[in-house]
Parts: sequence; structure tokens; C-alpha cells
Amino acid sequence: MITQIKRITLFLILVSFSLNAYSFWIWSPKTQKWKNPKYSPLATPYLQFKEAVKLFDKGSYSDAHREFKKLLVNYPDAKEAADAQYYLGRCLEKMDKPYDAFLEYHKVVDSYPNSQRISEIIEKEYNIGEYFLNREHKQWLGLSLYDFVEHPSIEIFRKIVDKAPYSEYAPRAQYKLGILFMHLARY
Repeated sequence: MITQIKRITLFLILVSFSLNAYSFWIWSPKTQKWKNPKYSPLATPYLQFKEAVKLFDKGSYSDAHREFKKLLVNYPDAKEAADAQYYLGRCLEKMDKPYDAFLEYHKVVDSYPNSQRISEIIEKEYNIGEYFLNREHKQWLGLSLYDFVEHPSIEIFRKIVDKAPYSEYAPRAQYKLGILFMHLARY
């Protein structure tokens, strides 16, 4: 009796797992492969971008981040790619990951230098540098973390000065670099 119940329970568990595992996969006659719609992009980069923006506007930042990533992976040369890269940074800022947001913003500057959002991105990068500069440094036994690793503001401000030397933020970033180096006793 007990072994019979165990067998039935095991059978039900296996059946439920098998139904869940394969219910999301669809056969594509065009590619002759199985694909999961959750991980597949929409038909055009425009539709993919609109779907991601809709998720961003709803406040689903991690879902929007995933959708923007899909656009960049599957349509890297689309005209929506620069804006998708920008929105990746915005998503990460909203998820309280400022350094990762800076890295995504800077990819726009490097990969899409003709983007119309460059000045806005430089401003956002500068604000992230300010955030790290004004943040209280954690200390342990009288030693700062930045005694061992480079201060993130140094990298951020240097990239602003290097990549956007004629922007209104380049002189400010250069000045902040001087203040930061003086504070770190790197005369």
C-alpha cells in the first residue's frame, strides 16, 4: 500500500515536471529548431523596443532590462540600438546599480557616437561620478576601501574628459578629478 502511494506520487511529480519543462518551447519550421518565446525577440527591432519601453514605463526595470538586452543581442545594427543601450543604463540606475549604469551609458558614447542622447548621457555620467564622490567612504580599521582599489569617480571623470572634452561637463570633471586626487593625497 505504501509503495503504491510512493509510486503514484513519483509518477505525478514526474508528469508535472515534464509538462512544465516543455510547455514553453515551440517548434519553428523556419529555423528547424525549438525555441522558447520568453527568450526570443519580437519580429522587428521597433516592436522589441516598444515592448521594452512599455515595461520600463510600468516600472518593471529588470524585465525592461532583459527586453532591451534582447534587442541589442539580436538587432545590434538597428536604429533603435543606441536608445536601447541608453535605456539599459536607465534601468540599472533605477535598480540602484550606478556603476553598472555608467558602464552601459558609456557603451553608447563608444558604440553610437552620433546618438542624439550623448549630451544627456554625459550629464548622467557626471551625476554618477558626483554620487560616488559625495558618498561616504566605508572604513575598516582606519583604512578606506579606496586605499586598495581605484575610486570609481576617477574612472568616470577621466572618461568624460577623454570622450567629451568639449562638453560643458569636461571642465567640471577635470576640476573634480583634481579635488579627488588632493583628497586621496595623490599630488
